[in-house]
Amino acid sequence: MVIYFLRHGETDYNVKGYVQGIIDQPLNQNGERQARQAGAYLHSLGISFSKVYSSPLQRARRTAGILSGLPEDRIVVDSRLREMSFGAAEGRHYQVIEDLFFQPDKYVPPEKAETIEHLCMRCADFLKFIGEMYGDRDDSYVILAVTHGAAMRGLQQCLDPVPRKDFWRGDLENLAGLKVRYEQGSCKLERVVHPLREYRAALKKQASGK
Repeated sequence: MVIYFLRHGETDYNVKGYVQGIIDQPLNQNGERQARQAGAYLHSLGISFSKVYSSPLQRARRTAGILSGLPEDRIVVDSRLREMSFGAAEGRHYQVIEDLFFQPDKYVPPEKAETIEHLCMRCADFLKFIGEMYGDRDDSYVILAVTHGAAMRGLQQCLDPVPRKDFWRGDLENLAGLKVRYEQGSCKLERVVHPLREYRAALKKQASGK
């Protein structure tokens, strides 16, 4: 069984550098386009999804629908995929919680915010659930799970732990994500994937005639 964890498309808050968290921002026009392009690239590789999960936030649900081509009532919403809650910092510029992004080992959550530890716990719980539900399927069974930037790092931390100071490692831009394989009784990170980046590289190569 294979799982693709992908981040949602762009929102206006992403463009402005605002902290989104659990504020229910929709995709902007570019985010819709990004999801269509990433979906086209995955389709070109022959990837189709047997089951689709999403965070309850609309930016993720809409991305999941575009990527999979499924109607909303066939997308399973799971709160464990929801973005990290940033409490009082939400709706403000990310600079108000710079320590989270530049010194996560020293991060003190603002009022009503979620801790990194709690985020990782619910991500681990989702991975365990997926293994228990679908672990007996072969690699032809492919799951899509659409989530968020911080949640993606929580999943990555569960699959490939690093010191807390490196929590934000790697480049997981909109529509980037993780390809995970379930084998020998556990979920294992195979690689970081960039379907939108690959789609654009393929178009550029095609245009250049190479």
